[in-house]
Amino acid sequence: MSQAQKIIQLDDKTIGHIAAGEVVERPAQVVKELLENSLDAGSTRVVITVERGGFDMICIEDDGSGIDEEDLPLALDRHATSKLRKLEDLSAIHTLGFRGEALASIGMVSHLKIASRPQDCQGRSISMKDGDKQSVEPEGMAHGTRIEVAHLFHNTPARLAFQRRAATENSKIVDVVVSHAMAHMDVGFRLIIDERVMLDVPASEAMSDRLYDLLGGQASSMLELSSPQIDDDAPGEEAWSGWISTPDTTRGKGDDVHVLINDRPVAAGPFLQAIRRGYKTRLMQGRHPIAVLSLSIPVNEVDVNVHPTKREVRLKHSWRVLERLERSIAHTLESVPTQPDAAGGIAELQGLAHNSAVQPVEELLKAGGIKRKL
Repeated sequence: MSQAQKIIQLDDKTIGHIAAGEVVERPAQVVKELLENSLDAGSTRVVITVERGGFDMICIEDDGSGIDEEDLPLALDRHATSKLRKLEDLSAIHTLGFRGEALASIGMVSHLKIASRPQDCQGRSISMKDGDKQSVEPEGMAHGTRIEVAHLFHNTPARLAFQRRAATENSKIVDVVVSHAMAHMDVGFRLIIDERVMLDVPASEAMSDRLYDLLGGQASSMLELSSPQIDDDAPGEEAWSGWISTPDTTRGKGDDVHVLINDRPVAAGPFLQAIRRGYKTRLMQGRHPIAVLSLSIPVNEVDVNVHPTKREVRLKHSWRVLERLERSIAHTLESVPTQPDAAGGIAELQGLAHNSAVQPVEELLKAGGIKRKL
């Protein structure tokens, strides 16, 4: 009989690397975590700089409230956060971040530097290299916070070997920034990838302006979501708002469907079927609309503490929320002229309009334009 193995307590560095395996999946996840910290700090302008897909360098600069000098060392400890105080706070999360894992996990697999200057204070910085925390030092900088991540995954070759190409990661980073720009129109975003400005949108007062900045001219043809009157008397306090494309403007993938829950971008997958049901037969098989859908729901009816990446959520009354979404899309599309007109065409499908220069086969046969072989 084999001898029982002794149970030991893992050291902090090993625990940190295990946690980093979940929190820091890829460079785009690092951008997401740091971007959410900036937004939670009340920033009005965020600049994201990326080199070689984020593997060489990621830098996030903001003009938010900053981090006090005495809190800088604590910011690099696991489960240290300014966003929770007690257990009950997990049932009413109002911020994008709350787990207190991101900075510590990022510092385990990279060279991390945090520089911050709160209002009326001097700038200070602290570094963490491969899990080893350095001392706080003076830093000359403007008001706000700057976080630099260099040499991501260089000390975990196995993780680095399974990462995607830099170009793929750049594309994913653009998606992350666009999603948060959709959710926070009062914040300006600037994204620089390999010294090229990929995105530069100012703060907007109207969602229509932000959509135009992100989607271009196609935003002008999108429809503002409206709910039927029956939803006013339906149970529940949840409410959908946003913009959807007309049935003739579609994509081959659902990448342009953005779902926001209390201004938090989440994975659109669980909502795609409800969206398709709302369009009914107006979407061709395999096609997806362009949509920016925002759900306002009481915080005690949504659980965001499902996965470290916070991209998945659980809704207390998911069936009711999905039915509201389906009804709102169907009601919105009823208000636009998508029915066939007198000529037999559909106004939105101008590309399929009848070409009068083409004669029916029957007329060609009568005119002798086609000779039959007997």
